[in-house]
Amino acid sequence: MRLVLSEDFKMALSCMEIVASETKASLAVSKFELNLTMRFIKHGLRTTFPEFRQKYIKAVKGFLIRLRTACEKDIKKCQDLSDASDALKDCIAFLFEVLQYTEENLYLDKPVEASLPYFEILKIIMELFGDFEYKLRITQIYPACHLLSKIGFFNEKRKSLFIFLVNSMKSTWAQVRLHAFAILCRFPDDYAMLNDKAFVNDVLMGAASELANNPKAMMAEASALFHNLLFRKCLPHLSFLSDKGDNL
Repeated sequence: MRLVLSEDFKMALSCMEIVASETKASLAVSKFELNLTMRFIKHGLRTTFPEFRQKYIKAVKGFLIRLRTACEKDIKKCQDLSDASDALKDCIAFLFEVLQYTEENLYLDKPVEASLPYFEILKIIMELFGDFEYKLRITQIYPACHLLSKIGFFNEKRKSLFIFLVNSMKSTWAQVRLHAFAILCRFPDDYAMLNDKAFVNDVLMGAASELANNPKAMMAEASALFHNLLFRKCLPHLSFLSDKGDNL
């Protein structure tokens, strides 16, 4: 554990890379490794050195891939938390802790460089444990495992996170806009906010239309992201389409 808290960034990174190593992919993930990774996330991502931060994210992603691989059979078998294996329960507890920590560290006034790692980790978890197929590379495709939906992650408590991500698509920082869009696309299609007709038309479509009239190129890009999200996730609830259909 001390290595993870070390001021020697190379040593801490080497420690995490061993835990995330592909040679350990077939081995069960121990509680010690889960605790070590959690502490690594809490302390390692605070570094102000971008080159180390990107390597840290890569190591965390490698560990999350290993965790999904180790728990994949249990995830497929599990229909209810009551019948989850001990290993899967440890995995779920770890994911909840990481997600909670990520949400706590994402807020509108946070400096962009400090917030990007948390956007990335949230996106990685939703890609690996969410409801949509994830292509790590052409030859390595992970089918949807629906674990986050099974454990009730996408509930009313995620509303503040959802609104934060919507507002983040208006950011003047391109990376923030793109990360927010990518995460919103990973919310399940039946998520309540994406099926709230008033919210879809008044807030999302309203923002898309307003930003489209902005002369700044970055805001035009934001408008494109809003429209992209609407046509991907909210097509049945768009009033201008249903009104047009009624008049035909």
